[in-house]
Amino acid sequence: MPDDGKPRPEAPPAAVPAAPHTRGRILVVDDVAGIRTALMRLLGGEHDVVAVSSGEEGQAILERDQAFDLLFFDLMMPHMSGMDLHEWLARRDPGLADRVVFITGGAFTPKANEYLAKAKDPQVAKPFDARALKDMVNERVLAARTKR
Repeated sequence: MPDDGKPRPEAPPAAVPAAPHTRGRILVVDDVAGIRTALMRLLGGEHDVVAVSSGEEGQAILERDQAFDLLFFDLMMPHMSGMDLHEWLARRDPGLADRVVFITGGAFTPKANEYLAKAKDPQVAKPFDARALKDMVNERVLAARTKR
C-alpha cells in the first residue's frame, strides 16, 4: 500500500500463549495448618493436593504411595524435619527426592544452612508469591510427567 503520510493504527499486541497445563499430584508436608490450607487453596483447583502435618505422616504416605509429581517439605518441623524426610526419601527413591521443593521461613539453623547449600532442591519462601508459585508448580509437574 502506498504511504500517504497518515498515521496507521498500531496492531494490538500478540496474546501470550498460556503455558501448557497438566494436572499433577502434589504432597505438602508442613506443620503449620495455615500453610497447608493456603497451598491446598492455591493449587487444589488445578492439581490433586495431599497435605499432612508432620514428617512422620509424610514418610508413612510415601512408604505406600510414590505417585507424586511434586513434593513440598517444610524445612523446619519438630521431630522429623523436611531435611530428615528428604534424606530418607533420597535413600529410598532418588528420582522422587529430586521432585522436592523446600518451604522455608527464612530462619535457619546452621544444619539447615549447610543442608540447603549442598541440596540441589529448590526452595520457596514464606510468604508465597502466588503467581510465581503456580508457574513453578506447573513447570515442575509438566517436567515430572514428561520424564515418565
